[in-house]
Amino acid sequence: MKRISGLSNPELKATLKGMPRFFNLGAPVVSDVDRIVTTTNMKVGTYTIAAQPDVARNITVSATVVTGADTAGTITVAGYDINGKAISEVITPVGDATAVGLLAFKTVTSVKGAGWVIATGNDTVTVGVGDLLGLPFRITATSEVQMAYLDGTYVAPTVAAGGTFAGSTIDIHSGTYNGSKQAKVIIVEA
Repeated sequence: MKRISGLSNPELKATLKGMPRFFNLGAPVVSDVDRIVTTTNMKVGTYTIAAQPDVARNITVSATVVTGADTAGTITVAGYDINGKAISEVITPVGDATAVGLLAFKTVTSVKGAGWVIATGNDTVTVGVGDLLGLPFRITATSEVQMAYLDGTYVAPTVAAGGTFAGSTIDIHSGTYNGSKQAKVIIVEA
């Protein structure tokens, strides 16, 4: 067996490949449609950020039609992933529905609207957090997530193997996120 200490980064990565690793992703709150931006009129410009994601997770945008649907624009969310790498995602809201982003943000630095055209009444928007939790490294196959637990109870995970760290996510909300249950995963890198 190789000693892990004293290995170079490529040697360490090769040594860890195929070994099970345990990660605590934090204690996610239930999805919250207005955690990042509370209800406000849609606009072209920057929105005020009310709070940050509790753990690295995906972003949602909910739009409410007011007296006739506005011409849809886009919302660009910028921030950082679980590893502190800058990321951004463009989400297109849908009237009277919630659009779901795919990248997991640990921190949101800006939320900007573009392309809106107001109809007879200004539609409103909220920006929140969804059910996808960010994994600490990029996985290439969903089978790499061996087990997932919420507060010590096994939960069958829904896994997304993304092309980036921020796109590698897990959803175990069926175990009921509540802000105190710790989300933990065991991953074996392929």
